[in-house]
Amino acid sequence: MPPARRRPTVSGAVPIDANLSGIDGGDLVTFALTVYNTGGSNAYGISLKDTIPTGFIKPADAAALNLKVYRGNSSTAVAGGYTLALAPGGDQFTLVFDNTLASALAGNRGDGNGQDVYLITYQLTADSSAVDDPGLVIAGSTQTNTATVDFYTGQVGQTTDWTIKFGEPTDT
Repeated sequence: MPPARRRPTVSGAVPIDANLSGIDGGDLVTFALTVYNTGGSNAYGISLKDTIPTGFIKPADAAALNLKVYRGNSSTAVAGGYTLALAPGGDQFTLVFDNTLASALAGNRGDGNGQDVYLITYQLTADSSAVDDPGLVIAGSTQTNTATVDFYTGQVGQTTDWTIKFGEPTDT
């Protein structure tokens, strides 16, 4: 009997200390998302969706997000290996990593090498369009940013959606 195959388990955004104070309308704010592979094998073709939080100006195009992807073991942004698309209206973007070994999120092997982590940053401008607009970032308010891993698979070139096969990843 062949040995049991270990499967990837991708976790969505892990909480980062996101306390933000002293911003004004027009200020540029950097958001950070982390994606971990807590399973024992590589995850391929990861697709992540993020909704633009209320109170921030919707970008005109994907390039305006100034999105950067880092491996957990590097301070140098990854050059390629993913596709970024902005939904019509600019209220959500999708980031899809190539279904290749080079873009795989390594399985967690407990060695702390960071190959099991993606850190994704992007920037938005705080809205300052009107004082009474409920969509503005108001002093003392809490803004919720929701990102979801909505697809990944366990083998290069595979099209089986493991979020359906093994359940939704953890999003926080």
